This record gives sequence, C-alpha cells and structure tokens, in this order.
Amino acid sequence: MHKILCALLISLATLGSAGAADFDVDLVQSAQDQSLWSANFGNTINDPGNAWFSDTFTFTPELAGALSVDGTVVNFYTKMSQSIFFDSVLLNGIKMIKSTVDGAGTTYHLATLPSTHFSGPLTLTVSGFAGGEADAFSASYSGTLNVSTVAPVPEPETYAMMLAGLGAVGMLARRRRHQA
Repeated sequence: MHKILCALLISLATLGSAGAADFDVDLVQSAQDQSLWSANFGNTINDPGNAWFSDTFTFTPELAGALSVDGTVVNFYTKMSQSIFFDSVLLNGIKMIKSTVDGAGTTYHLATLPSTHFSGPLTLTVSGFAGGEADAFSASYSGTLNVSTVAPVPEPETYAMMLAGLGAVGMLARRRRHQA
C-alpha cells in the first residue's frame, strides 16, 4: 500500500510540473481560392524537467460560418531522445486519430483529423510525453491544419419561399398568356 501511495504522489508531482505553452497561429488564405485557409504549427520540447507537455494553438482569424477542417500532427524520430508520444490531440474538443508507424529506421507518431465540420474559433490542444526515458532530449512535432469555408445550407423556410415565388411567377405568366 505504501508503494502505491508513493507512486501516486510521484505521478501527481510529475503532472504538476508539466510544461504548457500557448501559441497564436495565423491561418493563411489561399490566393487561388478565397474559401481555403491553412496553417503550419509545431513545437520543440527539450526541458527534462518538463517531459510532459500540453500545448494550445489558437488559430486566427476567427472564421465565421460553417467550416470543414482536416489536419495532421506528426513526430518523426530515429532515437528515443527525439520521440514524442501523443497522449491526446484535440481540435475544439474533438479527438484526432492517433497512430504509430515504423519505417526503415524511422518511427513516427501521428494524429490525423479527417474532414470534419466546425464553427467558431479553432483551438488545438496537443498533450504528450517527450524524450522517452532519456535524461537529455530534444523532441519536435509539427502539424498542418487545412480549413475551408462551407456554403451554408438553406433552411426549409427558404425553400418554401422560393417555391411560393416560383408559383406566383408561374401564375402571372399563365394569366398573361390567357389575356393575349
């Protein structure tokens, strides 16, 4: 029991010393298509006292209306001192899909978000552990967010008004044809 209590206290102390950073990231509008925006972001964690981290990225400008968003966050590494294990990656509270891929001498941790609809300000939170068990480490991750504005879907009342207007125009055309 004493060992479990000590382990719990050490874990809580480690979490309490976790590094946290806030970043403002500019969304850049496409010159070819005014409805497309993108942003690149990332961070390097190299403080052994703060291997646990939680970074928050706020994307500006705040785009109005319905948005379709997809994105990726990735960490490539060849040594454990360069590794980042993502605990959670959330965009406006929606979990991104995490995976690990082993390649020829390179491993990467990845979090992806397929095209998902959002509205309002976009805030991404990346949390995890850097450097494996190494005493000295420098681990980086980077990501891309792609945003497109979505044309609003008309409300049912809009369709009803349009049909009523077309009916009125049809009736006027019919009257004119009978009068001629």
